[in-house]
Amino acid sequence: MPLHPAAQVLVKMLDDAGVGFYPDSTPESMRAAMNGAIANRAVPVHEVHAVEDCVVPGPAGSIPVRLYRPSAEASLPILVWCHGGGWVTGSLETHDHLCRLLCDAAGAIVVSIDYRLAPETKFPGAADDCVVIVGVSR
Repeated sequence: MPLHPAAQVLVKMLDDAGVGFYPDSTPESMRAAMNGAIANRAVPVHEVHAVEDCVVPGPAGSIPVRLYRPSAEASLPILVWCHGGGWVTGSLETHDHLCRLLCDAAGAIVVSIDYRLAPETKFPGAADDCVVIVGVSR
């Protein structure tokens, strides 16, 4: 079954950025490729009202989170963002630009979670981190 055209565009974009998925890829090589791709991008930072790095107590220690605010308004909706990467790759940094865009477009506080990654953390560690943040965000 062929990939959906939108998925083909995404796969090509990742491959062009050096973040292709290959049979010999390791979690470490994929993380390095993703970090290299963001380090080399020429996209200006999308400004939002405020960005703050915090930590929240979690089941295995502190969970880093990044809060994006579209305005100083006190009562805003909250969007909790669990970055991509299949629980193996991705970070606050790899999805910073996307979170800024979401914050601005949705007019919501975005809470981006830097959950523990597999394979170092076995399932359901990453999901547990995300569930804790959803509970705190209420």
